[in-house]
Amino acid sequence: MRVAGAVKKAGAALGAALGGASAGVTLQAVGPALLQAVAALLLAVAAGPAHGCLRLETRVCARRLLKAKSKCPSTIFLCKAHAAKLLNAFGIDTNNDDNRVHPEHFCPSCKRALDRVISAMHRKIHYKCGTAPFQWEMHSDRECKMCEHFHESAKGALAKGAEKQHNVTKGRLPGITPNMIIGSVNKSAPPPVISSEHSYPRPPLAKDNLSVLDQLECPVCLDILTQPMELPCKAMACAQCIIHWVATTGSVHCPCCYSCEPMHIKPASNLVLLMLKDVLVHCTICTRDMRAAMYEHHECTPSLTHEEQRSAAKLIKRISPEKGVFQLPTGGTPITFMHVTNAHNPTTTVCTRTLKSRCSELQDIRRIVSGGEPSALLQSEVLSLSNEERKSLLKEAGISDEIKIGPAEVLAIKVGLAIPWNKIRLLRRWLKASNVSLACEERMRHVSKRIVDDNIQGELAPFSFTLTSGGEELRAAPLVFIPNLIQKVTQLLDENHRTSRLTWHNGVIPENEVWLKLGGDKGGGTFKANFQIVNVAAPNSVQNTCVFCCFAAGDSFANLHIALDRYKEQCIKSNEITCRQYTLKVFLSGDYEFLSKFYGLSGASGAHPCPFCLIANAEMATPLIERGHAPPRTLDGIEEQYLFYLVSGSVRKQAQHFYNCIFEPIFNIPLEQEAKIAASTRAVKKGFLFNEGPFVKELDKALQGFGVHRQQYFGGAFVGNHVHAALKVSNINKLLTSILCAARANLPHKAEMVENETVKFLNVFTLFAKCHAIYDNNFIDETNVEKLGQCIKEFLSYFRTAFPGATIPIKMHMLEDHATEWVRLTHVGFGLLGEQGAESIHAKFNSLGRAYTAIPDRVERLKCIMKEHLVSIAPDMVAAIPPPKKRKKSLDDT
Repeated sequence: MRVAGAVKKAGAALGAALGGASAGVTLQAVGPALLQAVAALLLAVAAGPAHGCLRLETRVCARRLLKAKSKCPSTIFLCKAHAAKLLNAFGIDTNNDDNRVHPEHFCPSCKRALDRVISAMHRKIHYKCGTAPFQWEMHSDRECKMCEHFHESAKGALAKGAEKQHNVTKGRLPGITPNMIIGSVNKSAPPPVISSEHSYPRPPLAKDNLSVLDQLECPVCLDILTQPMELPCKAMACAQCIIHWVATTGSVHCPCCYSCEPMHIKPASNLVLLMLKDVLVHCTICTRDMRAAMYEHHECTPSLTHEEQRSAAKLIKRISPEKGVFQLPTGGTPITFMHVTNAHNPTTTVCTRTLKSRCSELQDIRRIVSGGEPSALLQSEVLSLSNEERKSLLKEAGISDEIKIGPAEVLAIKVGLAIPWNKIRLLRRWLKASNVSLACEERMRHVSKRIVDDNIQGELAPFSFTLTSGGEELRAAPLVFIPNLIQKVTQLLDENHRTSRLTWHNGVIPENEVWLKLGGDKGGGTFKANFQIVNVAAPNSVQNTCVFCCFAAGDSFANLHIALDRYKEQCIKSNEITCRQYTLKVFLSGDYEFLSKFYGLSGASGAHPCPFCLIANAEMATPLIERGHAPPRTLDGIEEQYLFYLVSGSVRKQAQHFYNCIFEPIFNIPLEQEAKIAASTRAVKKGFLFNEGPFVKELDKALQGFGVHRQQYFGGAFVGNHVHAALKVSNINKLLTSILCAARANLPHKAEMVENETVKFLNVFTLFAKCHAIYDNNFIDETNVEKLGQCIKEFLSYFRTAFPGATIPIKMHMLEDHATEWVRLTHVGFGLLGEQGAESIHAKFNSLGRAYTAIPDRVERLKCIMKEHLVSIAPDMVAAIPPPKKRKKSLDDT
């Protein structure tokens, strides 16, 4: 405690003395305070557990070593080397010296006296020594005579040094000079303070950072610099090492270059300090490597001793079960312990039982670490490996990383991309090079045969073709059909039931009924008769449209009867058709032309064009509220009028007398089960020609702006979802604005007239859009039924007022007279029983036809197209198609 206090006081005095030092100041300018501080520091360093620092005292005369004539260490003599002479000359037995009581050296003066005494003894003469040997005594904690002697001796040295300040720089110095620790410090800068922030022993360097010793090594302690000071030779040394060097050697010269001049030191530059902060050191307690700047502030837990480890192991064994996991409460998150087997043999050499045990143990660890999701953690571990490591791991495990695609998926790819079999073989070779294996062709054909079930027949049938010069002729054309329609419907129902795709649309369809839509449409050079099961999520989609009869001819009355009369016996009354436990309810769906031909009516040119009532063409211009409903058509009435027509000679000009019934109905489907949806399809049968003029170009540009494209094979009109987009109020404004822009650019003198007409069309389209928004739904309640009737009434009323001379087309009559009544009867909107799928199937057939153009036989080519189509609509194939990625909506779509 006394030594530590002395060191603390001496350090404080030394710091205060250094604070007053400046660059180039010598010992004379420092004053007695600095000398006293240095002497006190040296005395504190010399203090030890016995009589202070015995290394600075002499054994014989008890004087200070530095009081000797020469300050060279070589003139200091070791007592053990002259033990016999000291015993004979002075009677001092150094062999029994105690290092806590007796110094180890003696001074040159005593050496000279020793030599004289020994020389006199050899010459046998008497020589009297002027100084008697000092008598050393054991140290006493209360009153030690030896310590008091040393203390008085040190005071005398300081007083004597203070009287000789003006001679310090000349000749021999009176004591240990402080010049080597007096820095050349600018007066305006803070003085260098030597603190005990980094105390010895210093932390060892990290293994990866041992190379910095070459640049940041202290020449005194041969360790990394601590509180670096710059020496005169630009070398660096620790501040405490400089003090220790002065105290132990007495040298005032640089410990690195041994310059003859007293050294002047200064603090190290900021660059050196920054380098020292970034040095990596190693903590021996927590065994971590860190930057030196973080070492003093980091927290670590000291490692357990051997006894502590044994005690902890005994405690864990006592509280833990034999196997499994246990937890210790901590006040927060508990500590989890788990038994882990210590493996003595590598996994590749152990038996199967041990391997299973290790896998189970690893799975338990993964479940704990992953928070109950070991599979997700295992997946992350595999994904963290590189491709080469993953392939090597799978190869060593005997697992092939080859991607295999099954026959159903490959078949879905084939029909989805409209690829023939030879292209599939080429694709298989390409994918094989990328480690992707496709199912063999035999298995694919087996799946295709199971779906089609050899239920397709084809032949060349005599169809009528209209000649350009007028008249008709019979030519053989390919006809492909499914003989048993009910069997195909049953097969699709079973597959939809197996794949859980059947739905009843939240009670819109009764639970014991399955609704079936029969329809037909001509496009792409062929007529396609199809059916759709309504009890699915998307009844109007292409994937739900099954073509059961297809022929490459026009859809005239005679051609329809040639192709479809074979199904008349199968499609009798709807209430007599059953399938499994369901009752089939058949609806007729299609455009106005198909419905008229299906029931044997002459069409829109007849005097009674409506397929649902007996209204005359001239009566349709009168509003419904003024004329009332016309008598309805019935299936029996059509057949009766057709017989009268035959009896009268089948003269087409006389058809108006028989309500335009000129052919027998193809199927016996009651008209009340006819889906009255013609008003919600195309607005016109034939649209404008493409590139017809500036107005048409502006209209096409506006249509393309919101994603609507007119179809060439629809006469320049558009259908399906394009109708929904065109009837948005914002898109209606864009269409009519394009007309105004074209009029102002091309017909400026008629721009006002065009603007007035545009306002009329804007109102008409807006009113019709309100009707469309109501009836184009799956289910319509009674409130919306009344609202639909009111919107239709407003639309027709404005149309008759704005265009008084315009003809009321048949589709407007159907909308006015029959749409509301049919919706009120079934509460089903036209969106559920639409014909979009039947119209979109043409593009699908055209795509499939391009894949089989190389087949010369027309019947065989059409059969291949039908087979691919039937495969593509199978529920298993539809489920294998990946869903499309949703397109981001633009500002125009919102």
